[in-house]
Amino acid sequence: MTLLRTMIAATLWLGALSASYGAPDSTLEVNTLSATEGFDITGSFVVPLTPCQSYHLLTDYDMERELPGVQSIKHSRVASHKIRLQRELEERVLFVPVQIQSVIEITEHPYRGMDFVQISGNARSYKGQWRLEPVEQGTLFKYKAHTNPGSIFPDSIARQVVEDSLRRNFSAMIEIAFRRQKDLRSQCL
Repeated sequence: MTLLRTMIAATLWLGALSASYGAPDSTLEVNTLSATEGFDITGSFVVPLTPCQSYHLLTDYDMERELPGVQSIKHSRVASHKIRLQRELEERVLFVPVQIQSVIEITEHPYRGMDFVQISGNARSYKGQWRLEPVEQGTLFKYKAHTNPGSIFPDSIARQVVEDSLRRNFSAMIEIAFRRQKDLRSQCL
Protein backbone atom coordinates (compact mmCIF):
# COMPACT_ATOMS: atom_id res chain seq x y z
CA MET A 1 0.00 0.00 0.00
CA THR A 2 2.91 2.38 0.68
CA LEU A 3 3.99 2.45 -2.99
CA LEU A 4 0.48 3.13 -4.17
CA ARG A 5 0.00 5.87 -1.59
CA THR A 6 3.23 7.44 -2.67
CA MET A 7 2.30 7.41 -6.34
CA ILE A 8 -1.09 8.86 -5.64
CA ALA A 9 0.40 11.57 -3.47
CA ALA A 10 2.71 12.55 -6.30
CA THR A 11 -0.11 12.81 -8.77
CA LEU A 12 -2.35 14.90 -6.60
CA TRP A 13 -0.06 17.92 -6.34
CA LEU A 14 -2.31 20.57 -7.94
CA GLY A 15 -0.73 17.99 -8.41
CA ALA A 16 -3.05 17.60 -9.66
CA LEU A 17 -8.81 13.64 -13.48
CA SER A 18 -11.00 10.85 -14.74
CA ALA A 19 -14.04 12.80 -13.52
CA SER A 20 -14.29 15.99 -15.55
CA TYR A 21 -15.97 19.01 -14.08
CA GLY A 22 -17.51 20.14 -17.35
CA ALA A 23 -14.81 22.61 -18.40
CA PRO A 24 -13.43 22.43 -21.93
CA ASP A 25 -10.31 20.34 -21.60
CA SER A 26 -9.30 19.47 -25.14
CA THR A 27 -5.81 20.75 -24.34
CA LEU A 28 -5.38 18.47 -21.31
CA GLU A 29 -2.52 15.98 -21.60
CA VAL A 30 -1.02 13.57 -19.04
CA ASN A 31 1.79 11.07 -19.68
CA THR A 32 3.88 8.76 -17.53
CA LEU A 33 7.09 7.00 -18.51
CA SER A 34 9.13 4.41 -16.63
CA ALA A 35 12.38 5.82 -15.34
CA THR A 36 15.18 4.76 -13.05
CA GLU A 37 13.64 4.14 -9.63
CA GLY A 38 10.11 5.28 -10.35
CA PHE A 39 8.61 7.14 -13.24
CA ASP A 40 8.45 10.54 -14.90
CA ILE A 41 5.16 12.41 -15.25
CA THR A 42 4.34 15.22 -17.66
CA GLY A 43 1.10 17.06 -18.11
CA SER A 44 -0.30 20.27 -19.49
CA PHE A 45 -3.46 22.24 -20.13
CA VAL A 46 -4.48 25.71 -21.30
CA VAL A 47 -6.80 28.14 -19.52
CA PRO A 48 -8.04 31.54 -20.77
CA LEU A 49 -6.14 33.49 -18.11
CA THR A 50 -3.17 35.84 -18.24
CA PRO A 51 0.12 34.60 -16.77
CA CYS A 52 -0.51 36.86 -13.75
CA GLN A 53 -3.97 35.36 -13.16
CA SER A 54 -2.60 31.85 -13.71
CA TYR A 55 0.17 32.42 -11.17
CA HIS A 56 -2.37 33.60 -8.58
CA LEU A 57 -4.46 30.49 -9.24
CA LEU A 58 -1.41 28.20 -8.99
CA THR A 59 -0.28 29.77 -5.70
CA ASP A 60 -3.73 29.75 -4.09
CA TYR A 61 -2.91 26.82 -1.83
CA ASP A 62 -6.37 26.87 -0.26
CA MET A 63 -7.77 26.12 -3.75
CA GLU A 64 -6.42 22.61 -3.33
CA ARG A 65 -9.35 21.91 -0.99
CA GLU A 66 -11.54 21.94 -4.10
CA LEU A 67 -9.54 19.17 -5.79
CA PRO A 68 -10.77 15.56 -5.74
CA GLY A 69 -9.58 13.49 -2.79
CA VAL A 70 -8.16 16.31 -0.66
CA GLN A 71 -9.12 15.72 2.99
CA SER A 72 -7.10 18.49 4.64
CA ILE A 73 -4.42 20.98 3.75
CA LYS A 74 -2.25 23.35 5.77
CA HIS A 75 0.34 25.72 4.45
CA SER A 76 2.84 28.13 5.94
CA ARG A 77 5.27 30.58 4.40
CA VAL A 78 8.82 29.75 5.50
CA ALA A 79 10.56 32.46 3.42
CA SER A 80 9.54 35.13 0.91
CA HIS A 81 9.07 32.61 -1.94
CA LYS A 82 9.04 29.32 -0.01
CA ILE A 83 5.95 27.50 1.23
CA ARG A 84 5.58 24.33 3.25
CA LEU A 85 2.39 22.45 2.35
CA GLN A 86 1.02 19.58 4.45
CA ARG A 87 -1.69 17.46 2.80
CA GLU A 88 -3.88 14.54 3.63
CA LEU A 89 -5.55 12.87 0.67
CA GLU A 90 -7.81 9.91 0.05
CA GLU A 91 -7.82 7.95 -3.18
CA ARG A 92 -9.79 4.86 -4.06
CA VAL A 93 -7.89 2.01 -5.62
CA LEU A 94 -10.09 -0.85 -6.72
CA PHE A 95 -12.81 0.54 -4.41
CA VAL A 96 -10.47 0.52 -1.41
CA PRO A 97 -9.85 3.90 0.27
CA VAL A 98 -6.14 4.73 0.57
CA GLN A 99 -4.97 7.54 2.89
CA ILE A 100 -1.99 9.59 1.69
CA GLN A 101 0.03 12.12 3.68
CA SER A 102 2.81 14.36 2.45
CA VAL A 103 4.73 17.50 3.30
CA ILE A 104 5.85 19.42 0.21
CA GLU A 105 8.28 22.33 0.09
CA ILE A 106 7.50 24.77 -2.71
CA THR A 107 9.77 27.42 -4.21
CA GLU A 108 7.71 30.03 -6.04
CA HIS A 109 8.97 31.75 -9.19
CA PRO A 110 6.62 34.75 -9.50
CA TYR A 111 4.52 34.70 -12.68
CA ARG A 112 6.61 31.82 -14.12
CA GLY A 113 5.69 28.83 -11.94
CA MET A 114 7.12 26.85 -9.03
CA ASP A 115 9.39 23.96 -8.06
CA PHE A 116 8.38 21.42 -5.41
CA VAL A 117 9.90 18.54 -3.48
CA GLN A 118 8.42 16.14 -0.95
CA ILE A 119 10.29 16.44 2.36
CA SER A 120 8.25 13.73 4.09
CA GLY A 121 5.36 11.46 3.25
CA ASN A 122 4.31 8.12 1.85
CA ALA A 123 6.37 8.29 -1.35
CA ARG A 124 10.05 7.45 -1.32
CA SER A 125 10.60 10.57 -3.42
CA TYR A 126 8.56 13.12 -5.32
CA LYS A 127 9.76 16.33 -6.94
CA GLY A 128 8.89 18.44 -9.91
CA GLN A 129 7.79 21.76 -11.28
CA TRP A 130 4.96 23.81 -12.72
CA ARG A 131 5.73 26.31 -15.49
CA LEU A 132 3.40 28.94 -16.94
CA GLU A 133 3.76 30.01 -20.58
CA PRO A 134 1.65 32.63 -22.37
CA VAL A 135 -0.10 31.27 -25.47
CA GLU A 136 -2.70 32.72 -27.85
CA GLN A 137 -5.59 31.11 -25.94
CA GLY A 138 -4.35 32.24 -22.49
CA THR A 139 -1.75 30.42 -20.39
CA LEU A 140 -0.25 26.96 -20.78
CA PHE A 141 0.22 25.16 -17.44
CA LYS A 142 3.11 22.67 -17.78
CA TYR A 143 3.65 20.02 -15.11
CA LYS A 144 6.75 17.84 -14.89
CA ALA A 145 7.59 15.50 -12.00
CA HIS A 146 9.48 12.39 -10.99
CA THR A 147 8.27 10.02 -8.29
CA ASN A 148 9.41 6.83 -6.69
CA PRO A 149 6.26 5.74 -4.89
CA GLY A 150 7.69 2.68 -3.13
CA SER A 151 4.56 0.51 -3.26
CA ILE A 152 3.79 -3.18 -3.40
CA PHE A 153 1.67 -2.64 -6.52
CA PRO A 154 3.09 -3.22 -10.00
CA ASP A 155 4.32 -0.11 -11.80
CA SER A 156 1.62 -0.46 -14.47
CA ILE A 157 -1.16 -0.17 -11.87
CA ALA A 158 0.57 2.67 -10.03
CA ARG A 159 1.15 4.58 -13.28
CA GLN A 160 -2.51 4.23 -14.27
CA VAL A 161 -3.67 5.44 -10.84
CA VAL A 162 -1.36 8.45 -11.15
CA GLU A 163 -2.54 9.30 -14.67
CA ASP A 164 -6.21 9.03 -13.74
CA SER A 165 -5.72 11.11 -10.62
CA LEU A 166 -3.86 13.84 -12.52
CA ARG A 167 -6.56 13.96 -15.20
CA ARG A 168 -9.20 14.51 -12.49
CA ASN A 169 -7.16 17.20 -10.77
CA PHE A 170 -6.19 19.04 -13.95
CA SER A 171 -9.85 19.00 -15.05
CA ALA A 172 -10.82 20.43 -11.67
CA MET A 173 -8.18 23.16 -12.00
CA ILE A 174 -9.53 24.09 -15.43
CA GLU A 175 -13.05 24.35 -13.99
CA ILE A 176 -11.80 26.45 -11.06
CA ALA A 177 -9.97 28.77 -13.48
CA PHE A 178 -13.16 29.34 -15.48
CA ARG A 179 -15.20 29.89 -12.32
CA ARG A 180 -12.72 32.30 -10.71
CA GLN A 181 -11.75 34.21 -13.83
CA LYS A 182 -13.37 37.50 -12.66
CA ASP A 183 -11.85 37.32 -9.17
CA LEU A 184 -8.41 36.56 -10.55
CA ARG A 185 -8.67 39.53 -12.94
CA SER A 186 -8.89 41.98 -10.03
CA GLN A 187 -5.66 40.64 -8.47
CA CYS A 188 -3.71 41.55 -11.61
CA LEU A 189 -4.84 45.14 -12.22
